[in-house]
Amino acid sequence: MSEHYCNSSHKEWAEAGLKDYSDFADCVAYYNQREDYGDCLCGAWFADDAEKLAIYHGTFGNFNSPGASSYTYAEVYDDADEFQTALAALEALPEYLED
Repeated sequence: MSEHYCNSSHKEWAEAGLKDYSDFADCVAYYNQREDYGDCLCGAWFADDAEKLAIYHGTFGNFNSPGASSYTYAEVYDDADEFQTALAALEALPEYLED
């Protein structure tokens, strides 16, 4: 089972001890990217925190950058196997979508 958080709920995010995007930005993996409105890419991203059993994830596009609080989420798992299963599913997604 997991708990779901949205970074736009700043108080709940902080109370859960979740990291700011800037703390894990260099570890982000992008997936399902595609061109949107010419030269702009849109898609999704994730990063994991194995110590906390948390997966941070979100979307980005023409109107929001990766890490924008309204588009940044975290799933915090209470079971390591569930965490690993969810992480493996994200890692299996393609980096780019085919047209």
